[in-house]
Parts: sequence; C-alpha cells; structure tokens
Amino acid sequence: MLKIARDQLDVSKQSLKQGDIFQKNYASLNAEAASTPKNNGYANATLKPDTAAKPKPEPVKQIEQKITYKGYTILAKDDKFRVNKAVFAKIEFAKEHIDQHHLNEENKAKVATLSATQAQQSKSVKQIVEPIAKVPESKTPPVQKPQTPEPGPTQYKGKSIKRKGDKYVCNGIPFKTMDAAKNYIDCLTSALVGQN
Repeated sequence: MLKIARDQLDVSKQSLKQGDIFQKNYASLNAEAASTPKNNGYANATLKPDTAAKPKPEPVKQIEQKITYKGYTILAKDDKFRVNKAVFAKIEFAKEHIDQHHLNEENKAKVATLSATQAQQSKSVKQIVEPIAKVPESKTPPVQKPQTPEPGPTQYKGKSIKRKGDKYVCNGIPFKTMDAAKNYIDCLTSALVGQN
C-alpha cells in the first residue's frame, strides 16, 4: 500500500510539472500572437524570420504505475491498462478480465479437488469391493431340472396332438397350448361338417 501511495505521489508531481510547462507554452504563444502582424488578405510586405528558434518542450514521459488486484498486477501507462499480454482501454475492463480469469482458476481448483476426492472414494470402494469379489464361489453343480419323457400323442376328435418341447403340434402346425390345438381341431371339424 505504501508503494502504491508513493507511485501515486510521483504521478501527481509529474502532472503538476506538466501544468507548469503548459502555462509557459501558453504565455509564449500569446506573446508570439501579439508580435505577429494581423493580415487581412495578402500583404506585399515580407515577414521577418525569427532570429532565434524557441526550444520545444520535451514530451512528458508517463510513469508506469502498477496496481495489484486479486493477486494480479495491472500496469497502467499511456492510458492503457495491461494484464499479462492483454491490453484494455479502461481499468474496469482489466478488472473484469481478472475476475473472469480468477473464477476460471477457482473452478479448475474445485474440479481438481473434486476429482481427487472422487479418486479417493473410488479407491476406498475398490478396497471394500475387491475382498468381496475374491470370495471363492462354492463348486456345487448347477441344479438340473429332471427331464420328463414327452407323453405320447393325444387323440382329440380323431386327430392326434403331439407335444414337442413346449409346443403342441397338430397336422404339422405348432400351438402354444393344448387348448389352442383343440380349438383348431374344433374349427376344422365344423368346417368339414358344414361342407357335407
């Protein structure tokens, strides 16, 4: 804070010096204007050149001012504000840039923390799950359903219905249930009776 106060004091001194130079230049311009003849249009008389050239004032060099904001340095010089390689016309823009960059850095830090926490959690879950996964399985043979022999064909209204696995086959047509096969035979016989 003391350094910033000193820098600002230096800038104030420079601006006071600039004010003195401006007043001296303004006074010399007024004196020169008074000595110059007023001319309405073209004059036949030739003007006398100045015998001694007046010294030109040296341009005032601005001091580079450093402003610290949220841990970042803003360099102020020539009405420009620099943050690293970025250049801004107003200090507010430079501060906004820092705010955005600062938020991005905070978010990256939070993501890194969350990632580390998740990695730690997954590692602890592995430590719990791996011993459970390593428990040997019992080597008992799988239980098999007893195989029942397929029954012989069932006779219904003179037609045979044969069971093959989980289907009932009548005249080469498979049905899901015995009742569906019987219904088919009923329809078939009623159609034949209707024709006679």
